[in-house]
Amino acid sequence: MGQAVKECRNLHVTYIDYKKAYDSIPHSWLKKVLQIYKIHPMLQNFLSQTMQSWRTSIHLTTCNANIQTDTIPIKKGIFQGDSLSALWFCICLNPLSNILNETAYGFNIKYEKSVRHKINHLLYMDDIKLYTATKTEHTELLKILEKSTNDIKMEFGMNKCKTLHINRGKWQNEEQASTLNNEHLDNMQPNEYYKYLGILQNRKVDHTALKTQLKEQYRKRLSKILKTELNSKNTVRAINTYAIPLLTYSFGIIKWSKTDLENLNILTRTQLTRFRQLHPNSCKERLTIERKEGGRGLTDIHEIHNKQINSLRKYFKEKNTSLHQAVTIADANYTPLNLNAENIPVSNILTLEEKKNKWSQKQLHGKHCHIMNNPDIDKELSYSWLQKGQLQPETEGFIIAIQDQVIATRNYRKYIIKDRAQQTDTCRRCHLQSETIEHITNGCKILTGTEYTLRHDFVARIIHQEIAKTYKFIQEEQPYYKYTPQSVFENDTIKLYWDRTIHTDKTVTCNRPDITLTLKKEKVTYLIEISVPNDNNITKKYEEKISKYIPLTQEVERIWQQKEVKILPFIISSTGLTHRKFKENLDILNLKGHIHTLAQKAVIIKTTNITRSFLKQ
Repeated sequence: MGQAVKECRNLHVTYIDYKKAYDSIPHSWLKKVLQIYKIHPMLQNFLSQTMQSWRTSIHLTTCNANIQTDTIPIKKGIFQGDSLSALWFCICLNPLSNILNETAYGFNIKYEKSVRHKINHLLYMDDIKLYTATKTEHTELLKILEKSTNDIKMEFGMNKCKTLHINRGKWQNEEQASTLNNEHLDNMQPNEYYKYLGILQNRKVDHTALKTQLKEQYRKRLSKILKTELNSKNTVRAINTYAIPLLTYSFGIIKWSKTDLENLNILTRTQLTRFRQLHPNSCKERLTIERKEGGRGLTDIHEIHNKQINSLRKYFKEKNTSLHQAVTIADANYTPLNLNAENIPVSNILTLEEKKNKWSQKQLHGKHCHIMNNPDIDKELSYSWLQKGQLQPETEGFIIAIQDQVIATRNYRKYIIKDRAQQTDTCRRCHLQSETIEHITNGCKILTGTEYTLRHDFVARIIHQEIAKTYKFIQEEQPYYKYTPQSVFENDTIKLYWDRTIHTDKTVTCNRPDITLTLKKEKVTYLIEISVPNDNNITKKYEEKISKYIPLTQEVERIWQQKEVKILPFIISSTGLTHRKFKENLDILNLKGHIHTLAQKAVIIKTTNITRSFLKQ
């Protein structure tokens, strides 16, 4: 239609709709078409026998009685939603497409006044769109369609059938209306649009109006998802599979500029911020990076648009049918693909590494990336909370904001955003150090004996309870925040201490491990130490735990006559980053991997609670 309008040519278009297409197609034609396309006789027989068993009954429940009809045989129609039905239905209408193609009628697709291909219809499932260059051809094509439809005993939905007449590129109102089955077809008016395959059409596609409409529909779907109580991973999955496909369907049909696409990404981030699921100053690249790489896994609208445009261009360029070649040559910027242009640069698509580089190059956000380069940090375990996505979206967004160091601490407000109202960066609680996010999560002396200790104990309780359960000291598992460890568990083979001083002959400064486990028969003792440092102190804290408890291992080995005494530090940072020895130490104790997941979740939730409570004061 774009070519007819631009080149001032004649075009007659008819939109055809079948009345309850799936429900009305006769069983006789369903069987016949299987023979036409030489489907295997065994499959034909199976489907024919199956169709004979198609029946239903109607149940009506009233206040006084339950009414049920006799069995009603289903004599026409095909089931919707069945995987075979769509293919079978397409096969049924395919002969109609062949009949139309065999005619000499249609509209010539031209390029530089040279005819490249003649097209007279588009068919997708039961939606048909007819094209002719003259009114006579238009009438004849409708007669052919009418006869073929009557032959297979289907009916037109006349209230949805429309015609559009273009004379020398301009809309024309035909006084003598076209007819179909002796009924008049309505002529489309200049300001009237027909929704064909989800796209509103007249002489041309109104890109601006459609973009506005799609943007509003996308916003509504996004809001609907964000109002749910889905966990963080399922929220992102819902956005990727329910909201964003609303837009991707239009890519390649509607012309979206870079600004339009960036505005859609901004809309996404704005809505996430509105529902407290994204800090407004968090790293935007991180939002669309895979979860296993530290991102949140949201689809980048700009990126998926570019991928789809590139894929469609490649598809048309590589197809060698006359229709595809004609469309490729004739598309002189009629569509967003602009297939005729040879030197259009391939739309830029950022790779994962390029996104990570942009993230790491940011002075503030990039600090987390540089910390993750520490070889002592287990990347897979550190991001397992993101991959599992069990946190609430608000909590996930908040802990990422902590990692990105964009929380509104006094230091951030004074030195990063240059808030003139912020006169000092001194901690509001201890008044001793600068109030940075690291100070809040792990450095404030006021919180040392309370909140930080409780967070540390949560991890210790999780490990202690699992050990006690493994060695049958307890039978039922409790939530870690309700579990109160017993000071001593002991039987003939195992001795388990909780936060108990180990007395030695020599004076040993560090003689109170968080957990002490002794295997009596094996004569092996494990000194288990827990630490929840800041992200940049993981290596230092691990080495510190080892060095501090070496004197105690020597004394325990001598006094308790042990063959081996091992120090097992479990280091997990305040934002969930995990030392590479964490899993190895779990394996030594024969503890399951879910212990890390539980401990990491406990630490992250407590860190967010500490930070929120701190900032409210």
